[in-house]
Amino acid sequence: YTITLISNSAPNSVTVQRSVGGVPLSGVGPVASGAQIEFAAAGTDVDADVLFYAWRFAQPFAPNPIYFWGPKVIYSTTGYAPLSSVQGQLTVIDRLGATLSVVLPSTNIT
Repeated sequence: YTITLISNSAPNSVTVQRSVGGVPLSGVGPVASGAQIEFAAAGTDVDADVLFYAWRFAQPFAPNPIYFWGPKVIYSTTGYAPLSSVQGQLTVIDRLGATLSVVLPSTNIT
């Protein structure tokens, strides 16, 4: 038998776009408290592996983060105080477990 081993490469890039009500956000916002921010990600992998998206958001009023899965998520800012911000991290995972993590752009709340 011939066995061929193929190495796996981690996802090599990811872009993240933020929008509120279909309007793209630039910079740090701001957005009004109660707004729903849509985060959309698109990753690439040189091995053409299927990619999974894990989102982790810090909560300004609770010690535990909030987690979401998928290439597009909606984050509600209901209850956020003025001058707080939405902060988080996105990890892109390929089918063999290799990862690429990026810090999400901070979004200020008014």
